[in-house]
Amino acid sequence: VAAIAQLQAAIREKPDDIMSVFLLRSLYERLGRLDQAIPVLQAAITANPRQILFGLALSDVDIRVGHYDDALGRTSELLASQRDLAIARLIRGQAYLAKGDAEGALKDYQEAIRSDPKSARARFYLAQVYALLGRKQEAEAQYREAIKLEPAFGPAKRGLAILRGEKPDERSQQQEIDQLRRQAHLLRTPTEIERLADAFAIPDPRATEDNRALDRKQLGEMYRK
Repeated sequence: VAAIAQLQAAIREKPDDIMSVFLLRSLYERLGRLDQAIPVLQAAITANPRQILFGLALSDVDIRVGHYDDALGRTSELLASQRDLAIARLIRGQAYLAKGDAEGALKDYQEAIRSDPKSARARFYLAQVYALLGRKQEAEAQYREAIKLEPAFGPAKRGLAILRGEKPDERSQQQEIDQLRRQAHLLRTPTEIERLADAFAIPDPRATEDNRALDRKQLGEMYRK
């Protein structure tokens, strides 16, 4: 509770403080209160519409809480201006799939791979849709490509095993858990959040090197508190 209050205070002062926003979103998820992250992310988008990461995160939360149409609308808006944003296609594909539109998801995953051929997750999602549609050979090919790109990618290994009628390797499942733990740790460090923020921000011509350096310093200070 104290951590939530501290993060909420930081966000009231600066609604687009990316470190605080994502830490609070993570805490809400852990507590089973993910819906409470929605207004936080909405406020962050209003404060800094150039930071695409907020819109992507909100779309992901919307899917998790069942707001599929909201996720579809938001990711479609992002893709209207950035057609090759592979991660937006992956998220929109998940929304299509949640609504029962496998063909819509299929198109987005295919486009995501065209934009980012080395995305193991995109190939995994595509394999799942192929399997759902009964296109077993194509599903197997995509599972194998995902494993080739990320040999320790547990979900792809299990998906392939199930597709082939084999018993999934329990070690793959443990590898997936370990991988998720590592990712969860990374997403709590200033370096990783800064990298993501830089990757998904629309450049602001008004920004200066001094301002960007200050932002990075603030991220580090917030993390250490």
